[in-house]
Amino acid sequence: MYVMSSVVTPILLSSSITIFVIAIIYYTGKKQNTTTRNRLKSQISHEFSEIISEFSEEQKGGAEWFFKGTVRSGFPMKNLDIVISLARKHLVIPRLAARIFGTTEIVIIEGDFKRRSRMALEILHKKEQKAITKYRQYFRTLENVNVTNPELANTYMIKSNNPDLATTTLRHKDVEQALLAVESSLYWASIETDTPHLRIAFTMNPSFSIADVVNITTTLVKRYDQVLRKAETRR
Repeated sequence: MYVMSSVVTPILLSSSITIFVIAIIYYTGKKQNTTTRNRLKSQISHEFSEIISEFSEEQKGGAEWFFKGTVRSGFPMKNLDIVISLARKHLVIPRLAARIFGTTEIVIIEGDFKRRSRMALEILHKKEQKAITKYRQYFRTLENVNVTNPELANTYMIKSNNPDLATTTLRHKDVEQALLAVESSLYWASIETDTPHLRIAFTMNPSFSIADVVNITTTLVKRYDQVLRKAETRR
């Protein structure tokens, strides 16, 4: 009886410690993500207020939030949504993996233009070699877009199925400045003919800023709308 007790007691103690550690990880992870979500929601509501009148929120899983925006009438988009995808800090294995390999937390902007989109435009940071390799076949179907700003050309891989329209869209001081302002956090910006017409993904690194997200989104959308409107007038 004593032998059995001496074996069972350490097992129970070990199990209790394990359960306690898992509970602590779950609680602290949930708290961290909730704090981040609350901070971002407040910033989003403030910074996007000029183009979004209100947001509805939906949570998917333990670390993803979807904010569906009601676009103000003066902005040239039918809808604009924001996705926040955080690391699953409340789960043991993902948290350990994040500690070992690092983690990528992202914010995605996506929506549809009011006007019919007339090109595919891909702007991908050149440091994202994995993505460039993964989608190499797709990129080969597109043409290089020549930009006159050497800093922009050195930072991004820019391709399009309509390089003339893409060049006209990007060759604007405000667009160039907005793209360079987010060069450390922008992962991929994409304009498509299919829905969603616009998709911009950002990595939430220390230099990430919701204000910069709003700036590149509004600048790129308004500039592209100007180009589309002129193209429709010439037809």
